[in-house]
Amino acid sequence: MWFGGDTDMLVPEFAFEVEHTIDVTKGLGRLLDLHRSGQRTRLFVILPIDKMGKFDKEVGRSLFRDIKGICRARTYEPLIKLYVLAKEHNLQRSEFFGE
Repeated sequence: MWFGGDTDMLVPEFAFEVEHTIDVTKGLGRLLDLHRSGQRTRLFVILPIDKMGKFDKEVGRSLFRDIKGICRARTYEPLIKLYVLAKEHNLQRSEFFGE
């Protein structure tokens, strides 16, 4: 989960299900549970490119209709790139502000 900047509100801004060995369906189920809890969290499934078809098939099932238009699939590379950039940003910020 990726929390926003407001520490008073511990509502995750983003939720990522990283699927490598676990079935995509189980990950979608966990994201559906989070969505149904009333959180306004943006949902992502991160998976190998060869599982994108499985994601499309599963998210199209009636079971997941509540998150079909909300949940997005991404491969590992963009998430890794985002993480590296965020880590570099935090390092630069700490050095600049002397934190």
